[in-house]
Amino acid sequence: MWRAFRKDKRLTCYDEPFQNHLINLPELNSKRTTHEFLDLLRRDTSGFWNMYAPIGENEEVVESMSDTQKRYIGFLMKSSKHVVCDLTRCCFKLRELKDVVKEAYVIHLYRSPQAFASSQMVRNRTEVGGVLGLMMKVKKQIDKLRFWSMKTGYSGWGYESIIGNSKHSVFAAYLKEKGIFLEGLNGLPGYGKLMYFWKVCYEKVERDGKLYFGDRFLSLPFETFCSSPNSCMTKIYEKLGLNPAGVDYKYVNKSNSGFHPKNRRWKLMAKTVRLENIDRYPWITNFWK
Repeated sequence: MWRAFRKDKRLTCYDEPFQNHLINLPELNSKRTTHEFLDLLRRDTSGFWNMYAPIGENEEVVESMSDTQKRYIGFLMKSSKHVVCDLTRCCFKLRELKDVVKEAYVIHLYRSPQAFASSQMVRNRTEVGGVLGLMMKVKKQIDKLRFWSMKTGYSGWGYESIIGNSKHSVFAAYLKEKGIFLEGLNGLPGYGKLMYFWKVCYEKVERDGKLYFGDRFLSLPFETFCSSPNSCMTKIYEKLGLNPAGVDYKYVNKSNSGFHPKNRRWKLMAKTVRLENIDRYPWITNFWK
């Protein structure tokens, strides 16, 4: 969806502004999604670096934001008339974001839990070539072979560090504080831990988004966007009070349902991590009927 917004020339789109890798600017990242940061850097180099305040992995499940992080997101939001941010690492921080960007709209674009877990465990890095690309393809096949039993090395995007392997991890501390700690969580295979992390994040964003942003909050399954991008973007633009961009979204691919999405292990694990009440997650039934 971020790419869809980026095609609208009226919008300035910042891809994951709280990620640590932006410290490497002005180098382009492998996805080539940092051009907007480069434009801002050229206009106000010292201003950007004085404001830049990433959110570390250990901070992701902390509900508060530092004053520097608040100033940073405020700085980005004021950099253009219409700003779109992919706010990875902010699932637990909507209350704090509301204090900084009171008039913002929040779009919760979420994947199914099995698709989310699979994307962490079997990474598809098509933009990487050469020897490194070949090595990653080999690793991808190995990860598929050990998918159901993998207990370490299961997240290519840092979530293993966040979830941890101890009842004293930062994620466990959050769960205990909220009274939702799952006994046996540390003994689960990687896909089970990721499913429970997904559940906690999903419910947190849905609850806080409606509470703090009201009718400025929109929830949308990623699978729905991929199957009907034109109607979804039209709906979003109506919510934003903007005319549609007139962009052709034919480039949007069908969503990946995850690693063997109809395997019964997903449904069994859903019960283990308290996702068994599928009436609350109706789009899952397409995979588990």
